Amino acid sequence: MTMMKAAVVVIAAFFTTVIAQDMKLPPRFIVQPNRQYYFKTDDATFTQELPCRAEGIPEPYYEWKKNGESLSVGTRGWNYKTNSGGTISINGPDFNDEGYYQCLARNTDGMVAVSTIAFFQRSRAGAFPYNQTVETKVVREGENVTMVCSGKPQFPYAAPNPTIQWELYTPASGSVKETQAILADDKRRQVDESGALRFAFVTRDDSQPNQQYRCSAYNSFLKLSVFGSPIKLSVDTNNPLTANAPKLMYKTAPAPSSGPSVVFLKGQNRTLSCIFAGKPVPTVRWYKLDANGREMNPDGIVDKTQNLAIQGVTFDHEGTYRCTGSNTGGSQSAEIEVVVEAAPFWTKTGLPKNTNVTAGDDFTFECGTEGIPAPEKPKFYSNGVELDLSQPRIVYDVQEPTKFTLKNVSKADLQVFQCNVSNKHDYLYASVYLNVLLRTQLLVDPEQNIVYETEDKPTNVRFNCSAKGDPITPLTFTWMYKTLDTAKWVPLPAGGPYTFIMDDDHVVDLDISLEKGSVHVEYKCVVDNGYVPVEVLASLRNKDAAVIVQTAEFPYWIIAVILAILVIIIAIIIIICLIQRNKGETYPVDEKERAAGRDPEKELADSGFSDYKRPDAEPVAGSRASLTDVDRDSIKPLDSDNDSMAEYGDIDTGKFNEDGSFIGQYGTDRKKAPTGYQNAAMSEV
Repeated sequence: MTMMKAAVVVIAAFFTTVIAQDMKLPPRFIVQPNRQYYFKTDDATFTQELPCRAEGIPEPYYEWKKNGESLSVGTRGWNYKTNSGGTISINGPDFNDEGYYQCLARNTDGMVAVSTIAFFQRSRAGAFPYNQTVETKVVREGENVTMVCSGKPQFPYAAPNPTIQWELYTPASGSVKETQAILADDKRRQVDESGALRFAFVTRDDSQPNQQYRCSAYNSFLKLSVFGSPIKLSVDTNNPLTANAPKLMYKTAPAPSSGPSVVFLKGQNRTLSCIFAGKPVPTVRWYKLDANGREMNPDGIVDKTQNLAIQGVTFDHEGTYRCTGSNTGGSQSAEIEVVVEAAPFWTKTGLPKNTNVTAGDDFTFECGTEGIPAPEKPKFYSNGVELDLSQPRIVYDVQEPTKFTLKNVSKADLQVFQCNVSNKHDYLYASVYLNVLLRTQLLVDPEQNIVYETEDKPTNVRFNCSAKGDPITPLTFTWMYKTLDTAKWVPLPAGGPYTFIMDDDHVVDLDISLEKGSVHVEYKCVVDNGYVPVEVLASLRNKDAAVIVQTAEFPYWIIAVILAILVIIIAIIIIICLIQRNKGETYPVDEKERAAGRDPEKELADSGFSDYKRPDAEPVAGSRASLTDVDRDSIKPLDSDNDSMAEYGDIDTGKFNEDGSFIGQYGTDRKKAPTGYQNAAMSEV
């Protein structure tokens, strides 16, 4: 095939002759065992598989370890499963098969991938200490009572953990003739987290002739129940209680090793429980206290038995919770302090991943985790063996113990790294490979320019694009052209004047026919191995053609910004003008008086012009201030017989003219009174 009709070509055929001797890929797991398995003993039909399958070049082979020692698969019990890689299976396991198992995937170059550790555990259903003597409890009707399994409020040893149930049964000749289970959603009779059965109050129906109560621990894996000692309940009906105030019987308690607080683990589903005695059955409400002790609605769901169920615990669930039981007789509250801790979990860098690095670059392996309490610093391994972090090319900082860097990697550094991090709650484990790729190498000139004259225009031109890379990664060749309007690189479509030519030498050339239409000017070939691309740049120009200068698009947003600024400036100017226009009137006479060292306000007061007041507020825009705000009806007419200047008190006649006016008395060089002042006087007349 010599002609290609696509711009993207994947080259792989060239490397088929060198795969067997040059291609290498460290082993990596496709499937590995879970961390927990249970098995039955004394059951020849029971079969269990531990899955393990990996891939790599060369094909990996497998090894299993039990409790850290090599396991002889095929000699006793365990056998490899056909066509399933390293998966092993066992039929009819016994006590000796219990232990910790781990799968190793190796290749002939010494690279090893190590799986998670699987605990293969024998399932058990331990029995309660049994007492043949029937315990009898006598309770007044309406009172509360508590029953515990065989007198001890803890479970028998079992694997997996059992479910505690209670039932009312009738013994008959050593067998159970009739049973009645205590329902899980019965608010009056509840099984607490310790397995005890608690009655908020008893009724006469709780005591049945020839019937007894007993607890059972149910193993879901074995589908088997073991029973505790029987308890007989006798209800005294002579003086029944008709009502009883709430009284706390049980609340979620801390584990013996967790101190005064209940410890939740991040990500778990947990339940807080408060069981109150009382008649009628108290209603339980839940609150979470804020920093000031105020009650808030908690983040959780109250189930049918009035417990607070929290799904997916987060650090925000830490704090003090309050449960309040209420009925017609009153209420009672209790508090539970919750602390949230965490098994190790991956930080934002996430679970370490298999990594391909180009030769000559650096490789960093980070095993970043958090947890409460803080995890111990990671332990690093290479091919299953603890890594020596003091090697010359390894950079490791004890202040950042969660990572190391391997400098200037080469093909000799292909290997599988592991890390293990733990705290008191659990551990995290990761196994990733380092694969080193040869850098993609161009086999042609990275810049190819063709210039022709119109008189000597060629029929066809050809740009070369050839490269070689690592055998493990096929190369993708993409031809692109640069647009004149946006100056962006876009894939070049096949057809018209363009033909892509590929031969068997990892070459994808571009052939351009200048007789089949207009063509572009600038081209490039991108060769990508999926990690680091390389490019070949090419140009095709007519020497006689006018040079097309690509101009950047005018940034019209600048005009918008300038216009916005102008609008703001104009608005500010208008506001200033309005403020100046609305200022109050000025009085030139006052200015003259003050210039002469006088106080016009005091003189007005002393001279008796009591009808005149200076305005208390600025005049309305466009108006003139009045000389007085006295009611006009109280002003005497000018022609009144009683109108006399003597009414205004002592007058300094030296300030008035012969006709009684004072025009000209306050400035000899004054030619004309201010218009504003004259208008004010006329307004008064």
